[in-house]
Amino acid sequence: MRKTLAALALLLPTLLVAAPKPANYSGKWTLVRAQSRNLPPFYAHVTSHALDVKQSADALDVHVTISSDDRGTETFDFHYTLDGKEAQTASTIITPNGAKAVPTTLKAIVQDGGNLQITIVRQIPMPDQTIQATTVETWQLAPDGKTITIHRADDTPRGKMESDLSFVKE
Repeated sequence: MRKTLAALALLLPTLLVAAPKPANYSGKWTLVRAQSRNLPPFYAHVTSHALDVKQSADALDVHVTISSDDRGTETFDFHYTLDGKEAQTASTIITPNGAKAVPTTLKAIVQDGGNLQITIVRQIPMPDQTIQATTVETWQLAPDGKTITIHRADDTPRGKMESDLSFVKE
């Protein structure tokens, strides 16, 4: 009995430690090019990039709107659970033959301090193989709650690229 109580006493602090809580990313956000770094080449044609984020205790929904000179306005929707579990969905990529839906895995992990690590893995079918493109984003909300910095690392068959996107709250 004493051994059981001693074991419980040792485990109790571990059980009481709560999972980290995400910062509140809810709101409408607009990309600030001047504060962003190493934007991918296609941003030369982007005229606006906006995020509409809705967040609850257990989910993050991100509606992305990107307007460009050459492709017009495109929208993308991503639904993440904040429990670290993977979700299977489809996302749209732009190919030389137009838009194409591809199998996609989404995952969001809440880090210490409220940051989010978001992973997007796309399986892109090609005539002779399926290739994988992985994006890992780390979202960080400024202490004043008015700026989100997203460090983005893309790993594609064309190579690796890292960029920092800065969004301000509307």
